[in-house]
Amino acid sequence: VIQRYLREKSQTFAELDDLRELGWANKAGDEYYRKQRERADAADRSAKDRKAMHAMMVNIGDQLQDATGIFTPPTPLSPPSSISSSHGSPLSNNGRAQFRMLDICIAPGGYSEACLKYQPTAQIRGITLSTANGGHVMEIPYSSNTFGSLTNAAGEDSRVKVRFEDVTMYLNEYCPEPKPQNRQHVVESVGPANKFLTVRPFPGVHFDVVFCDGKVLRTHASRLSSSESLESVRLTVSQLILALQRIRPGGSLVILLHQLDLWRNIKLLYTLGQFSTVSLFKPKPSHAQRSSFYMVAKGVDPCCAAAEEAVNEWKTIWFNATLAGAEKADDNETAGALWEEEEEDIKWVLDKIGDLLVEMGEPIWTVQRDALKVASYI
Repeated sequence: VIQRYLREKSQTFAELDDLRELGWANKAGDEYYRKQRERADAADRSAKDRKAMHAMMVNIGDQLQDATGIFTPPTPLSPPSSISSSHGSPLSNNGRAQFRMLDICIAPGGYSEACLKYQPTAQIRGITLSTANGGHVMEIPYSSNTFGSLTNAAGEDSRVKVRFEDVTMYLNEYCPEPKPQNRQHVVESVGPANKFLTVRPFPGVHFDVVFCDGKVLRTHASRLSSSESLESVRLTVSQLILALQRIRPGGSLVILLHQLDLWRNIKLLYTLGQFSTVSLFKPKPSHAQRSSFYMVAKGVDPCCAAAEEAVNEWKTIWFNATLAGAEKADDNETAGALWEEEEEDIKWVLDKIGDLLVEMGEPIWTVQRDALKVASYI
């Protein structure tokens, strides 16, 4: 339904769709992306590769700033507060308003480094897998005496504090109502080998900007499910729930997504549009051939009924995806069904925002189409 609609509405999308089909049918394309995955998995093995990946992320942060002003919000910054982090460090700046950023899946730290260029006094809080669990190496200084983190070779910076945890496992953050029964059901179904986290990260702190940049790592040593599609669902909704429960009213949200024409991304565009102003951005040249892009939501109202409804829906998806992972479900159909992919729902949303989707998608599709036209494997 979506593909047919977009092909009729956008010549650019139709051309991109044809090129993607050629790429998927070509074994050279499979080999190209296989090597890309290998390079990504091995990125932490050499200092040169780590620096390159980090520099790419800093550059994307700069591009996001140029395109959206994400690090210079027009609305007032978070007010000074006596609220402390879970280790007693107040998020304040001598009584002045202060920029705060939550960087989910922070490592190697490129977006945070970009933020500090534009907001040198910002307070940044991050979450990432430990390197022992398959996570990336932190390339920026951070406070090494908080949250049980290890000594950082890049040095220390009290502005940046990091939790080394699996962001998909915050049971008390994501479990839907009725919470006591559902918590027990999850723990009993998944088993003690998978250790859920009962802590709620950064309680009582609200952030001006939240970055949701996580992707499933094949190097993740102890992920809940072997199904990459199910883990992708869990990671996406985990980031969204945490973001909406920590962002301040009027704050901004940045989400890395893949393939705008997927139902889950169109639905997210519609959902966020109910309580924020949404734009799309595709960095160049690093993401040109890929389907990846950033959804940027500004002026978020996390307290309105639409936002609360969205969070509750995402919690239900997290719950069902977690149980499906425990049951060793391992197919894309199971993951897709979690997003309630009903044809009537799709048609209803396209009727509401179809023209806007095409308008916002044209620049994204143009970049990828032009890059694929000259790709070696097409």
